[in-house]
Amino acid sequence: MTRTRTAASRGGSRRKPADRHVVRDRAGTETRREQRELFALVLRGEPNRRGKPYSERTIGAYLDAVDSLARWLTDTAHSTGFDTLTINQLNVYLSEYLAAHTLGGTVTKQGNLRVFLKHLAEEYEGEDLWSDPKRHRYQRQEERPAVLAPDLIAALLKVTSGKGFEDRRDHAIVRVLLIGVRREEAATLRVEDLDLTSAIKSAAVIGLKGRPSRRVPLGDRDVLAIKRWLSHRSRHPRLGSPHQGPLWIADKTGRQLQGNGIYLMLRRRAAQAGYPRHLVRPHLFRHTFAHEFLAAGGAETDLMALAGWRDRSMVQRYGASMAEQRALDAVSRSRFSDRY
Repeated sequence: MTRTRTAASRGGSRRKPADRHVVRDRAGTETRREQRELFALVLRGEPNRRGKPYSERTIGAYLDAVDSLARWLTDTAHSTGFDTLTINQLNVYLSEYLAAHTLGGTVTKQGNLRVFLKHLAEEYEGEDLWSDPKRHRYQRQEERPAVLAPDLIAALLKVTSGKGFEDRRDHAIVRVLLIGVRREEAATLRVEDLDLTSAIKSAAVIGLKGRPSRRVPLGDRDVLAIKRWLSHRSRHPRLGSPHQGPLWIADKTGRQLQGNGIYLMLRRRAAQAGYPRHLVRPHLFRHTFAHEFLAAGGAETDLMALAGWRDRSMVQRYGASMAEQRALDAVSRSRFSDRY
């Protein structure tokens, strides 16, 4: 009896429809990986909108957003590259991301995809999904930025008022943050940025995201705290020259204290002072500085220069936390109604 030869008897196997889907999905995943690598090269080879190179931190945030979108496309069995992404898919991805994360995180992820979506439109001559009017646009709910209570500031200064290495350093850091510098600006300060001998004592901070550097004034207590810290710093066994290098260093290694180290230090000091850790964040010092400056009658243009802002809207946002109280105080001082 003649038997029909099967695909298996011929040394092969008939591919099932599901297998074809697997092959297509793998091909899509590989295509997206190659497109991601190209995007990474573009970020490192081309300038940003300000004509400056992207920082590695920014590049990492952009690629993290691409990876998040890639995982979602893989989970939804998208069998082609990023360039075939539709506005409906983008909207579903963002809505599902919001369901699993906070609104703030979703807004950040959405913003970090902007450059990639623009890149896709230019590189593959497709639709610009970022500018599509049908794109869901998530926005943060505007809240008044919080400020630090005077008692909390006093407690932080008291708990760091010791004479040891970390106390001297942390006390000086808190005082530098009180003059309104950003956490990363404080972290990148160097000894040679300080001017502690002129009539107006100051420190030069390096601007972020292409912004020019600027000088910020130091009060007498700030200068005293910094000089006491510099005395400890100069005696560190692993330090090179005491007259140059990173201003803030770690106790054991002598290496530069990074921005995250400042953040963790503040949380630790808040707990030591008897306050919940979450109440103290580096940026709250900036909010507090803006409020105190305006409350003392400082001009908005001067605040913009001191804080390194180009946009007046930032003054309005950072000063909004206690705007009503400042207005009430101003009326109380004027005693307008009592004149009649």
